[in-house]
Amino acid sequence: MTRTLTLAEFAELAASAVEAAGLEAPSSRVRVVPGERMLRYYVTQGLMDRPEVVSTESGREARYGRRHLLQFLATKRLQAGGASLAEIRDELAGADAGRLATLAAVPSGVLPDGVADASADVAPDGRAEFWRRTPDESVKPAAVMAAPQRTVSVIPVAPGAELHLDTARWTAAEIQRVAAAVRRALQARPAEAPNSPDPDDPTPREEPR
Repeated sequence: MTRTLTLAEFAELAASAVEAAGLEAPSSRVRVVPGERMLRYYVTQGLMDRPEVVSTESGREARYGRRHLLQFLATKRLQAGGASLAEIRDELAGADAGRLATLAAVPSGVLPDGVADASADVAPDGRAEFWRRTPDESVKPAAVMAAPQRTVSVIPVAPGAELHLDTARWTAAEIQRVAAAVRRALQARPAEAPNSPDPDDPTPREEPR
């Protein structure tokens, strides 16, 4: 009868396999025995498949299988040999059970035969395959639609006033004529005292006494 493993069972079996294989951490900062955080990190890094999630009386639980054990042990063996996580990820991406067993090199009899695979050879979300892919240089990024370019001629026509004309629609001679006409119109505008009332404004005003 085959079965999958709870986190506690997985950690216990992995620790026994690590000890039997004589694996040691390359530094004091690297843990050999797995914990929940380590396993989650390995999944996000594409080193292990996602665990199977089952419903139990106490709630939802993650279950691990033989393939997870081989992925973990292969990672630890390669890590003990000085490989980086990126190098290990490339090595494990898409590896089948036979390749994983070779990389893990677990002594015979350490892993019980009754442990089943909890997931398919490829992670359900395709993360391992994603890390394995190399960019396809033949695929060009979609062209970004550029905003239309315009050239605008800016001509000062009075203090605090500018005339903006699109040079694609107006010739240089036309721009000069328009600017001259605007200047004349502004010069002909009667000067007003600051805050002087607008004669066309119907708002009543109180006359000073």
